[in-house]
Amino acid sequence: MKKRVVITTLLSAILFCAMMTLSSASPLADSGPNTNTFNSLGMWLAVIMILMFYMIPLIMYMIGVDAMKYVLAVFCGVGILINLALIPINLLIGEVSGQIAPITFAVVAICTVTCVVNIIWYRIAFCHRTAT
Repeated sequence: MKKRVVITTLLSAILFCAMMTLSSASPLADSGPNTNTFNSLGMWLAVIMILMFYMIPLIMYMIGVDAMKYVLAVFCGVGILINLALIPINLLIGEVSGQIAPITFAVVAICTVTCVVNIIWYRIAFCHRTAT
């Protein structure tokens, strides 16, 4: 059970980092002065910060602090909200800027997959079957 939570959490973290990286190469990166551009220091700092937010509670969960599952649940919930918001925002910015490119659809696809993985994470973490 715990192994499945760990694997799904790692997959969620990797997908969220992929979303950040792809978004920094999409028209979304041109939306303002404070956005991260691809391969910039800001992009890498954002990826490191995301990994730290995932890894610290995950490590604590792995060593036996089961309450960290609820911290991870909050992060997964925030991830779902961010990714759901980015889907229409990315499409809208691409349409308005006239730059709907394959990267735009790649970001939408990663956001969708990340949402699905995070929903699966909730099922794995909280809907355990009891053996009779």
